[in-house]
Amino acid sequence: TPSQRALWLASLTPEVLTAQQRGGVRFATALVGGRVAGIAALRDVHHVVHLYVAPPLQRRGLGRALWDHLRGLAEAEGARDFY
Repeated sequence: TPSQRALWLASLTPEVLTAQQRGGVRFATALVGGRVAGIAALRDVHHVVHLYVAPPLQRRGLGRALWDHLRGLAEAEGARDFY
């Protein structure tokens, strides 16, 4: 539901995401006004497992920016495939 989504996003502080970066999963966040507006996660250097942008902020390039950031991380680590 929208209210559950809002609570989930509000809980995703940079500190929380940093603490969760283990087991080969790396997170990237898009911040707007100091709040998390989008999140993406990369597993095993090349596999995008999460890509989310809050509905009010969609269609503004945040998803593409997150995707491109993860692709850059994967390429820097020598990944041949990215999906």
